[in-house]
Amino acid sequence: MARHRLPYKCTTLGSSRAMAFLSCISASFYISLVAAAIGPIDSSRPSIPNGVVANTAPPGPFFQDFEPPFPTTGWWVGYAAPPQDSVVAGPFPYMSRALDTGIQFGISNTRTFDGASIIQNAQMDWEASYVQNPNTHTSHKATAWDTQSVTIKYFSPTGADFTTYLVPGSPYMTFDYNDATILFTSVNGNIRLINGRNVGLSAAVSVTGNKFTVTNSAGTYAIYSLGGPISLTASTSALMGSANFTGVIRFARITADYMSQAILDQHSRTYPTGVALDYTFSGDNATLSFAWNVVGDPSSLLHLSWPHHRKHLVNPTFAYGLSYTTKLKGCMKDIDGGVIR
Repeated sequence: MARHRLPYKCTTLGSSRAMAFLSCISASFYISLVAAAIGPIDSSRPSIPNGVVANTAPPGPFFQDFEPPFPTTGWWVGYAAPPQDSVVAGPFPYMSRALDTGIQFGISNTRTFDGASIIQNAQMDWEASYVQNPNTHTSHKATAWDTQSVTIKYFSPTGADFTTYLVPGSPYMTFDYNDATILFTSVNGNIRLINGRNVGLSAAVSVTGNKFTVTNSAGTYAIYSLGGPISLTASTSALMGSANFTGVIRFARITADYMSQAILDQHSRTYPTGVALDYTFSGDNATLSFAWNVVGDPSSLLHLSWPHHRKHLVNPTFAYGLSYTTKLKGCMKDIDGGVIR
């Protein structure tokens, strides 16, 4: 598939704002000169009573290919904080965990109101992994991140690996396999059905195709193979590939909406891997643009929006027919297009 980095608009500053901008630069430059002349108050190592540890939870091997500073405020930083097993709220509509054994994800089926607050408990439905996984802290890591998303790679000494692009607002979880044997484990009850066939305790079920539907206690997910037909064997606990596979697999929760599965089918072959942000000004108005880095047809990218997004979107194209209810922010609904303003 072709990879696209979608263009986004930019603008030049008006003369008055340009002068103000240059004035800010001049002031900042002057301050930096003064600071350089005076020098720092002190450059010696501080002496901390009873030790020198200022952070009781320093980043683990999740950032093994990078040097500080590291992001600390993103939705996904729980992946990195020791012991690297936190449940994080995202990438919405999902919750997830980046464990040694694989990426767990799910959407909570319960949302209750106790008179003072809305409660939506964390729920994991599936774990995506591969048979060759060493299952260690050091065998998965961040490879890239931006203002919205993070990319994680699971790797092994054999060369088998998979990469996942964790992009908020995507109704799919995306896994890019490289010469690895697929392993999807149910973490929410037994697997009951695959492609409408019963999965029993006594005998596994084998299926082949580009698309599957699988049901456990969480509900029904669609699985899409973008790298050609694959064969899976379903037991009550897991789905396992029949051979090493190179290609993209996508998971998506099928909702109760009448058109849910048809919409997911239609847009399954286009996926985002990250985002670039830009903003423009017009008088007293500012427009923030999210330009998704896309593999596939950019016009076919399916994304989700919250109510507070939909109130301010610029010329959106709504797909209609797919929605996920998440926590306090309300119902996420589908929109089309690789650039959201």
